Amino acid sequence: MSIVLSILIMLLILTVLVVVHEWGHYISARIFGVKVNEFSIFMGPKIYSRVGKKTGTVFSIRCLPLGGFCAMEGEETTENTEGSFCNKPWWQRTIILLSGVFMNIILAIVVVTTIFMIYGYETNKVSYVNEFMPVHVMNLEEGDRITDFNGYSVLNPTDYNLVNYAVNLEDSVFEVEKKNGDTFVYKFDRNIDVENKKCDITIYSVDDDDKEKLIGKYYSSWDTDLLQITNEISDNNSYTDYRFYKNENGKYCGEKSIKNKEGVVISTQSIYTEHQVVSILETYSPYKFGFSFSAEKGNFFETIGNAFKYNVSLVKSVFNSLKWLVTGR
Repeated sequence: MSIVLSILIMLLILTVLVVVHEWGHYISARIFGVKVNEFSIFMGPKIYSRVGKKTGTVFSIRCLPLGGFCAMEGEETTENTEGSFCNKPWWQRTIILLSGVFMNIILAIVVVTTIFMIYGYETNKVSYVNEFMPVHVMNLEEGDRITDFNGYSVLNPTDYNLVNYAVNLEDSVFEVEKKNGDTFVYKFDRNIDVENKKCDITIYSVDDDDKEKLIGKYYSSWDTDLLQITNEISDNNSYTDYRFYKNENGKYCGEKSIKNKEGVVISTQSIYTEHQVVSILETYSPYKFGFSFSAEKGNFFETIGNAFKYNVSLVKSVFNSLKWLVTGR
């Protein structure tokens, strides 16, 4: 039953897409005076038809629930009539042909805007920064925006996640717009040894002349019941150690220690609940940077703007995916 329902939903969606597409052709054809012989919903034998009194266009519904069509006079044959498609100037023919795609874009924006108004939308704004993960070293904060990742613009998590998936094993470059409007570029030189379960990352800031300044370093080593992390920030006189482990009594513990440059402990505190420590040990990955994007609900115009951005991201993802398939990403 679920398969049948899925097929019916697919056919419905396909029909809506095609009908809206063909409606775009119809509207622009009428604007430029092209005669439309028939506008049909579905394909196959007719089950209903009506002739428009002003236009003479046959509006029909056919029996096979597969798309539809807009049959313009002179579209496939040469007709020497005033309302023939083939006798119109090239720029009018171009607009008529492209108007179908344009209507599909409008439909996509309308659909996504409706969904975003109900459920909200994700942005490129940072909502959470994990204190023991690499981005904490570069002082990423809630409210900052990730605007570019490895040379690809980031409008929302769709952009970031696809690029991160394709280049996850490489060094990474972030462009960050801070809450005050300042923009900074950070470079992550990553050395991840999965076999020996060790990771070290050196983090730089990059200025407009491509000069690199050391910001700090990140080290981690992990095993089934032990995760040790060190965040070292160059401008400070101290660094932070994190240790998540299972003790001799079988209890999971988390500790945070602040040490000076000589390694002397300044302060130590227990952090996270036992449940959180178990989750950290099970989900830790040296490839994660340690931040999340925010989900928001805005006014009507903000929602439309983000719907437009989301559709741009989807188109970009198609082209980037095809490119990465060819190049072996």
